[in-house]
Amino acid sequence: MPSGSLRVRVYAGADIRTGKDHYLSEVIPAGPGAETVAEQTRARLVKQVEDGKHPKTNATVMEVITEHLRLSDMGEHNKETLRRYADKHVAASFGAAPSFGELTYSRIKPKTYLEFQAELRRCRDHCDGTGPVKHYASVSHRCDGRCKKHVCKPLAPATIRKIHFMLSAAFEEAVVWEWVPANPFEPLRKPPAPPALPKPPSTEDAARIVMHAWAAGYGAMIWLAMVTGVRRGELLALRRKHLLVRHTQLGRHDCVESACEHTLFVHRAVAHCGKKIWEKDTKSHQQRQIALDLQTAAVLIAHWDACERQAALVDCVLTDNSLLFSATPDGETWIVPDSFTQRYARWVKALGIDTCLKNLRHYSATELISAGVDIRTVAGRLGHSGGGVTTLKVYAAWSSAADQRASLVLMDRMPSRPQVVPGIVPTPPTQRTLPEKLADDLYDQIINGAIATGDPLPPMAELAAEHNVSPFTVHRAVGMLKQWGVIEVSRGKRAIVLPIVNSLRPAAQEADPRTPTTAGDEPVAPPPHTSVAAPPTAAPGVVQLELIELGKPIKRMSAQVDPTDTNALANLMRSAIRRTGRTDINLDDFEMAVYTPGSDEPITTVVMVA
Repeated sequence: MPSGSLRVRVYAGADIRTGKDHYLSEVIPAGPGAETVAEQTRARLVKQVEDGKHPKTNATVMEVITEHLRLSDMGEHNKETLRRYADKHVAASFGAAPSFGELTYSRIKPKTYLEFQAELRRCRDHCDGTGPVKHYASVSHRCDGRCKKHVCKPLAPATIRKIHFMLSAAFEEAVVWEWVPANPFEPLRKPPAPPALPKPPSTEDAARIVMHAWAAGYGAMIWLAMVTGVRRGELLALRRKHLLVRHTQLGRHDCVESACEHTLFVHRAVAHCGKKIWEKDTKSHQQRQIALDLQTAAVLIAHWDACERQAALVDCVLTDNSLLFSATPDGETWIVPDSFTQRYARWVKALGIDTCLKNLRHYSATELISAGVDIRTVAGRLGHSGGGVTTLKVYAAWSSAADQRASLVLMDRMPSRPQVVPGIVPTPPTQRTLPEKLADDLYDQIINGAIATGDPLPPMAELAAEHNVSPFTVHRAVGMLKQWGVIEVSRGKRAIVLPIVNSLRPAAQEADPRTPTTAGDEPVAPPPHTSVAAPPTAAPGVVQLELIELGKPIKRMSAQVDPTDTNALANLMRSAIRRTGRTDINLDDFEMAVYTPGSDEPITTVVMVA
């Protein structure tokens, strides 16, 4: 070659694609020992041809992709999306070097592919780095404020990942066609999947979106999308016959007032590519039925009545095969999916809400999971396969209410805080916490008779509002009263005040050293509404307790309690039953024996009646 480089060519038979002569070719750079390297390269290429491990065609990357998309059975919309990716990114030229789509099999090297991915992450428009002007129109025009300087933006990680799998799938097919001996993308590292960051609208934002859509005439569509979580194409493909009704009574009647069961049958979707719109199978190729509540049923019935009135104005009659949401009054024209998405984007932008149409699926999934609905049921409503893995991984967002409930459940299952060891005087705290202050206040009300024995405590919300604290603080205070043996707490019921015989409430702290005194060192009388510590009493001894269920011992423990205090023993028995994972509904099945340490004979046995 004029540059001094050597070109090695080996005949490899006829091109399997074109039928022309096919040669394997490599260029050896000029330099010392170039001829030796050329001989070694020729021997290697000859060996490949003899073993049949050489490419049978000189097809480029773009030609392999084109043939792969032509023979693939994927949907037309997916094909068109991959064609756009290939034309804009794979076939694009980066500077003076040839584009990645012009490379043949023998020229695809790992470093070349990594450089191609680096370019995709640099700029999605593959600019030359000089910062050209991005014009708002492709035709000749006078530039104004709409023409702005180009700012490089990387291609989305999800799109880079799709391009990788498109290339890998195309060359996997080329191996089957015997065009190439192996898939050059198989050993390469796959681009990582982008993290799932669902951002469903809040309940307040969802209400604003629904009201705005209702004013624009699309309220039923947005309502149904929020309630069912159907995909955009599935929503636009719904017809009147897909709203199934199981009547609860015969004859003419109001289905909503009669509580008839309404179900939505989803099995088709609307797809579009350019100006072409058609109906196809759903994304997961599954058909499903979604139960509707009576309020949603009323919304759809009212929407269909309005559609029938509009059709009557143009002398049309709607049938069961008419579209539930149509662009024309006759119910025969699909709404363009992209137009609907853009319209929704304008709504939320005008409302100042950062969201998109797909987040309505996130909203439906998150609200259902937060409400405790089974994950398989949620996955079935959304049309997910795989037992709900996708639902949890992608669509379920963090919920403050659910997280708060989880923290309360964990708090109920935590063991009691250790009591003060006799003989060790703790250091008085300088300031009490809000739960301690609230618990002391409620304790004083019970002692003074403001809350009588046997009466329930005020509701949590009322206590929180009265004392200007959070519900969590009230829960902590009620937990302290329970530990003191002052109240009895049952799941699903309000706490009941118990008779105070021997409260486990910690003794009042010593006087604060900061309390002012007189010149004669006599303490000043405490201010009003300040509780005075009762004289200390002897602490009860430690006893051994054995919980027995249907005659079988199931738990042993120690406690510092007066064995003659039946209320304290009853509270300990209830607590022990719950800590074993059982409920105290069937108290008749349990008894608790009380022993002195080292004794085999019980002092007493506690038996409770449910």
